[in-house]
Amino acid sequence: MSLFFLIAVIFFILLFLVFETIMTSGRVAFLRHRIIVNGTRGKSSVTELIHSGLSSEPTLGKITGVIPQLIYPDGTHSIIRRKGRARVQEQIRTLRTAVKLRVNNLVMECMSLNPELQKLETRVIKPTVYVITNIRNDHFEVMGKTLPEQAESICEAIPANSIVVTGEKDFLPLIESKAKLKNSKVISVALTEDDMDFVKLNLAIALKVCWLCGIDKSDAIERINQKKEPISPCIYELPGDSKFIDGFAVNDTPSAGQFLQKFRAQYANLKKLVIVLNTRNDRPFRSLEFARWINSLENEFLHSVILAGDHTGYTERKLIKLGFSPKKIKVWRKKDFNFPEDTFLKAGFDESLIIGIGNIAGDGFKFLNSLKRNREL
Repeated sequence: MSLFFLIAVIFFILLFLVFETIMTSGRVAFLRHRIIVNGTRGKSSVTELIHSGLSSEPTLGKITGVIPQLIYPDGTHSIIRRKGRARVQEQIRTLRTAVKLRVNNLVMECMSLNPELQKLETRVIKPTVYVITNIRNDHFEVMGKTLPEQAESICEAIPANSIVVTGEKDFLPLIESKAKLKNSKVISVALTEDDMDFVKLNLAIALKVCWLCGIDKSDAIERINQKKEPISPCIYELPGDSKFIDGFAVNDTPSAGQFLQKFRAQYANLKKLVIVLNTRNDRPFRSLEFARWINSLENEFLHSVILAGDHTGYTERKLIKLGFSPKKIKVWRKKDFNFPEDTFLKAGFDESLIIGIGNIAGDGFKFLNSLKRNREL
């Protein structure tokens, strides 16, 4: 009896899987354009830009950053409430929602870090356009401890019979070779060395995807410009003639270098540089890389480093071990986030360029929410 019951359960599970596979294939075929956005940095931004650019047609979007959200055809956002950890089944539920809403296009951020799960996403969704924003040194814990290994992980997920749009330059030959094996075409939109601005690059990628989906460039730009949220980093005026630049989404050191270079040139009149590094204990390699990067900066210009998040002790020890002056390190506590403007002034950060980098989660959100709230008081 028990053996018969076990066989029956296995049979019904297999039957369900076959049925679900058939249903998923049918849902995929219903959508004219299916776009998955992968890469190290800029996935959420590019996904939102593509959604805006395609908004002349019914389009569903999904971003899976710190706050996972659906973006409906009318532009409204709905937070996805998760019970436990993120799972790939979330993408299948989004696919069902797209079919239910009868949209023409689905653009979604790749939610997986694990290379095998990335491949699973592309097999299920079968994207007509696959975006690789860039390939940077990050997510060592899952995707590989070296940059070439991480590049391999991302490129292994390139789908068959698709169009790959990328802003990556250094690993473009690898992307092209992997795409060729899958009978996919690669379109590079990398900018020139003199114009390497990640905001411009994200926009260029989005416009190319919109064009591939049949949307005229001028129409896409007009709709993107109708977005309420700025696509450039937020800049906050602070007491003491200081500026705070929100770069918490910048979570790899090469991008941090570009980000810093851009705003140092823009605010060359500010005499001091203060870096607010938000850390995460589940990203220890990232903490180490940022410690090395901070230690490599010009000590005379770098006035102070503020450490926030839940990995400050480790990061502080690494900085000191690398030879960074302990006097320049400040570890913020909860009370410091209530009125960061006052904390900056008390620390002597007048006429300063203050840049937040590393991670947006946790203390990054607290910091930004305090700045926004205090502006409204």
